[in-house]
Amino acid sequence: MTNVRRIALTVATTGAALTAGLALAVGPGMTAAHADGTDTSKRTVRIVEGSPWVTLEEGDHGYRVAAAACFLDYFDYHQGCDPETYEGADFGPELTEAVKRYEAAKNLPEDGTIDAEVWNELRNDVGEVKAGDGRKDIVRGIQHSLNVLGGEELTVDGIYGAGTEDAVERFQERKEIGVDGIVGPVTLRAMLASGAQAKGLG
Repeated sequence: MTNVRRIALTVATTGAALTAGLALAVGPGMTAAHADGTDTSKRTVRIVEGSPWVTLEEGDHGYRVAAAACFLDYFDYHQGCDPETYEGADFGPELTEAVKRYEAAKNLPEDGTIDAEVWNELRNDVGEVKAGDGRKDIVRGIQHSLNVLGGEELTVDGIYGAGTEDAVERFQERKEIGVDGIVGPVTLRAMLASGAQAKGLG
């Protein structure tokens, strides 16, 4: 195969993968411009989806670990969702085993690492989170993330009320995501992927 053909094939494959990734992120029947609020631009989706997931492993610490632990707790792979405590944000052996169980259920390599494949599965399982959502562990993970990222002072109680909705809207505004107060796939990735701590879109 000539170099020109190799380059063409690589470009085509990359483009197809990106298109598929965007379709997965925004869900069936939706366009990129209508992800996480009707005013979300294709540019915003492209930038957010292009932000790499942060790989987490045993020994890591922080709000992303806390959020993942809460998500896995809700899905019955882990015991414990205490995002505001040191232990709740610490990637210890118990969380490693929980991740391995989740990976096994998803037919992923069982290495106990929260990599891009695991994050994508978690994002798909979490789906949309909005006012009135009864999945308290998932809401706790989001509330704590908002407190860390936006200097919010939310009570991390797992209740998606007006205060949490307002905080989500402020986060969406900073990240140029259509403001609707709903944590959909684009908003969730903007919270947890690389660049989440930046004040703007990136």
